[in-house]
Amino acid sequence: LIFDINLSFYAHITKVTKTAFFHLHNITKIRYCLSKAEAETLIHAFVSSRLDYCNVLFYGLPRCVALKSIRVQNAAARVLTKTRKFDTITPCIIATSLTSCLCAM
Repeated sequence: LIFDINLSFYAHITKVTKTAFFHLHNITKIRYCLSKAEAETLIHAFVSSRLDYCNVLFYGLPRCVALKSIRVQNAAARVLTKTRKFDTITPCIIATSLTSCLCAM
């Protein structure tokens, strides 16, 4: 957990999202040879667990800060369901078990 002067956790969220996108990029490279259950396990292990860590501290932060984490969640749902970038994401998130992420935001 990275603290800053204003306790906005902006640096922490930036680092977590950067790391999560790195792992999502690597999972995307091997997604074609993984089943949906295996991909979901990897996403939960490397992405969702990082987003869920201390997310209760993010409650009440400005929406612009929370959007970074929401983008990671949307990208994880796209990787898991093999959805294209410009397709709507809401049905994908509902269809996956990624809905537990970021409930506090």
